Amino acid sequence: MPKRDLYLSPEHALFFDDMLVPARHLVNGSSICAADGIQSIHYFHVETAEHDVIYAEGAAAETFIDCDSRGMFHNAAEFAELYPNRPSQEPMCCVPVVESGEALAILNTRLLNRAQQIGLGTVQSGPMRGNLDHVSPYEIRGWAQLESDRDAAVCLEVFDNGTRIAGFVASRYREDLERAGIGNGRHAFVFQFAAPLDSSCRHEIVVRRPSDSQELTGSPAIIEPALLEDDATCTMLASYLTKIAERAASPSEAQKLLRLLA
Repeated sequence: MPKRDLYLSPEHALFFDDMLVPARHLVNGSSICAADGIQSIHYFHVETAEHDVIYAEGAAAETFIDCDSRGMFHNAAEFAELYPNRPSQEPMCCVPVVESGEALAILNTRLLNRAQQIGLGTVQSGPMRGNLDHVSPYEIRGWAQLESDRDAAVCLEVFDNGTRIAGFVASRYREDLERAGIGNGRHAFVFQFAAPLDSSCRHEIVVRRPSDSQELTGSPAIIEPALLEDDATCTMLASYLTKIAERAASPSEAQKLLRLLA
């Protein structure tokens, strides 16, 4: 699926594994590509009583949801005439919309593997450019590009102290990469750990290509154990605790937080 080539706007979401994923997060340069050179396009949205999933050329896709965008369409005035008393309400998606994290990384890898199985994928071998730009206990960021196919996405995997955490695809768009002449700019990755890494111990983070174990420049990266007197660590901890405290919606939840701190 889809049964034929399907064109989507970057923000229109497809349904996978009980989640909706905007099309721009699915681009892999092989089976799902960013369309270039389109001069104009006509959108025909299907709206249901509640946000739902329908099929477009056999692919499960979301129906229209009004996120302050109805005024963009030529028949917005007609809608207002047909439903003059419709109360304004916050848009409610039928399932969660996912734009980052482990679930998306797993999906991107699966789609790229599928593309290779049906002859649309790029062989993940040969020279590779890239860099591991940022490593923290919460996420890693960087970019990767194949020399043999400069618009294709690169499959990568991340290890922590020798243990494989996950695989993902470097296919996120970054304007600075495109300005630097690095393909079409869709070679970045942002991978968020499912849970923050233990700050009390040392971590060696390795990002490499699984096909041949070739590592990115900047890998391995070392995260040293946090020291309590370290100002940056204290700031990070304070920020984290503040976010937790803001979510305490009742006195009992606040007391639970205080007991935890004690």
